Amino acid sequence: MLHEAFAGLTGPKLPTSDPGLLQHRLPRENGDPCGPTSDPNDLDSYSTERGPLCVSISVGGYSSPNGDRIDRTLSLVATEPRDVLEVRPGPKGRLVIDTNGATLKVPEGWTLLEPGDAAATRRVKKAGSHWVMSEKRGRRTFGRGVWADAKTIRRVQAELQVERADPAYAVKIERARVRRAQDQERYAVEFESEVLRFLDFPLQHDDLGKRLARAIAEHAVPVGSGTVARTKRISVERRAEAATIAWMRHQTTAYDSLVVARVKGRRREVRRELAARSRELLDGYRRGESIDAARCPLVRALDRPMGSRSQ
Repeated sequence: MLHEAFAGLTGPKLPTSDPGLLQHRLPRENGDPCGPTSDPNDLDSYSTERGPLCVSISVGGYSSPNGDRIDRTLSLVATEPRDVLEVRPGPKGRLVIDTNGATLKVPEGWTLLEPGDAAATRRVKKAGSHWVMSEKRGRRTFGRGVWADAKTIRRVQAELQVERADPAYAVKIERARVRRAQDQERYAVEFESEVLRFLDFPLQHDDLGKRLARAIAEHAVPVGSGTVARTKRISVERRAEAATIAWMRHQTTAYDSLVVARVKGRRREVRRELAARSRELLDGYRRGESIDAARCPLVRALDRPMGSRSQ
């Protein structure tokens, strides 16, 4: 253990919250701070095969019993994997990168549960230690599966196979599908109502407001649309507002064909500028102003066939 390995050293306590879970070693000649060693009694090559998690710390200033100064870096290697981590794919198959940018080796005996079986994923996560792997491509994040103990994954998959062979399972799945469809239908009505409330058009523009709210809801509400209407992180009122501005940005401006300089923050500035124009247009309708339908970009967007609108 860590406190035993450092029994011959003097100096301040090492920065660890649970030294009983850690062991240490000094860097090996091959530069691999975490690789296994055949000589665990040699301090310069001490390691552990069970612990893939390494943290380098400086111990300059520690003194050995014979008075020699130790100016080297120690690698702390956890002998047990941490319970839950969020990681992304690393440079090789069983290497991953955590949220701090550290490259970690997947624990021995673990395997990757590929994405696609939501029930298996939920049960494996609930069963114990696991690492959730995802990968960001552009602005979107894609799940790449869950690393967990291979025995746990096989057990969960076997249990699900037995459950799914039972005729009662098909009935359960169908009931769940019907319930989701009903929930989706209710949400579509609620969301359209919130958009209409956000628009707040007076009576003379009421028909236009209803057309607009319906068009926004039809675009934003469907499962898998990837729009702000599907998030649960903000209230439905804020979702309705954000979805309206986003729809107008794509349907009533030239945003989709704009060439925006690849400068950090520039696209955000463009979106803010277009959002301000969209709000000005909506404010005109809210004030009950007379609008030239032939020239109004909002009316022209709604008059276009749905298939020709920007997605």
